[in-house]
Amino acid sequence: MYSKFFIYRVIICAIPIILMDIALISAMITGGYEGNLKAAILAVIVFHILLYILARKQVKLLMQAFKQNGFKEINNLFNMKYVFLIIFFMVLIAIKLMRY
Repeated sequence: MYSKFFIYRVIICAIPIILMDIALISAMITGGYEGNLKAAILAVIVFHILLYILARKQVKLLMQAFKQNGFKEINNLFNMKYVFLIIFFMVLIAIKLMRY
């Protein structure tokens, strides 16, 4: 059986990446990246790697906070607001690209 850590990592890492992939595919279908296709593909690869690394760290902090119930781990979790901001902006970009 899979551990909870693995399942949480897959869920947290996969949802924003799937949204970004849907936005990229829909933008390619509608012709949003006509001249900059190579740059768009490179940006998507970099975003996949960056998002996976950041989400992996976030999941580790979540698991520590739930295991130990310590305020220190929860405080570290809330200090990582930039991870949530990156995911929020990626969702906004995905929604914007899907509209056009």
